[in-house]
Amino acid sequence: MNVAKLLMAQPIRMTCSFGRLMRTESKSVHNVLQKNENTMSNKNLVPINYIKESNSNKHFLWLPDVFNYWLKVPQDTLQVIREALDYVLHGVVLLDDVQDGTQFRRNLPSAHRIYGTPWAANASTFCFMAALKKIADLGNPEAVDNFCQEMMSALDGIALDLYWRDAFICPTENEYMEMVKLKNSFFTLNLRIIQSFSKDRRTYSDLMNTYGVYYQIRDEYANLVNVKGLDTKSHEQEFKNLHEVMFCEDITEGRFTFPMIHGLNSSEGPTIRSILVQRTSDIRIKQHCLSLLEKVGSLDYTRRTLHDLDADLREQIHQLGGNPVFLAYLDELSNWK
Repeated sequence: MNVAKLLMAQPIRMTCSFGRLMRTESKSVHNVLQKNENTMSNKNLVPINYIKESNSNKHFLWLPDVFNYWLKVPQDTLQVIREALDYVLHGVVLLDDVQDGTQFRRNLPSAHRIYGTPWAANASTFCFMAALKKIADLGNPEAVDNFCQEMMSALDGIALDLYWRDAFICPTENEYMEMVKLKNSFFTLNLRIIQSFSKDRRTYSDLMNTYGVYYQIRDEYANLVNVKGLDTKSHEQEFKNLHEVMFCEDITEGRFTFPMIHGLNSSEGPTIRSILVQRTSDIRIKQHCLSLLEKVGSLDYTRRTLHDLDADLREQIHQLGGNPVFLAYLDELSNWK
């Protein structure tokens, strides 16, 4: 069934596709930021508005409408929450690029490479505070408490991920799963804030934990097998350079991702470890590492895990009474198959 038809029953502005619907909703968020450009906060908005051009992690902004199929929060309240979550999203993007030393966000140079690390970090902090203020202005203490709890959990997860990377400590798969559940509290934050204004008080924690793990592993798998968001109309040499930088970025960053943890515990583990510790940008070495992961079955293991998580998510949605909007959203995410 067409996603737009599914959404016609929802009290939100209609467009002909799920992605276009969310872009329409985000225009009002952008307008809110634009209105603030004449205030003393305008300097913080410079890196924020720049990174918005990358259209990064747009799936995060689709979630309010996915969850509101169940939660039935009034649209005026939901719109303020969208605006707050837009700030959170771009604060996370700015912070993530600084922490990972990311060279490009899609086909744009990362904000900290344009405006400097101090400015980008300050803008990230501004985003989180601006989001908190928007939630506080709604006058619901439960929403504020949920925001703070989930933000702190997410930052705890990020700290653990960074500690393992920088101390070069490979976690077990179970330790990785627990870290991901913390780190992806950004998604749980989305639901819990909306639920603060809803009569629906069911527990969605199992669903959100499964979704967070699925989204993280999907992102890590895509990082190894697909270079996303490059403008293929760029000059051929420029495209080649971008491809070399963005190809298997997680290897360059030395990250202990789900497929990498599997590979490090295989017969080729010592070689993979030697490559990972170098944080190399050499595309030939990264291609060799990728071939080793394929050889020992790490990529196949990751694909099977994603398939199982996708099936688990759909079953949990069914047990919660069904949500055609969520199912359509999962279909949008299934391009790894």
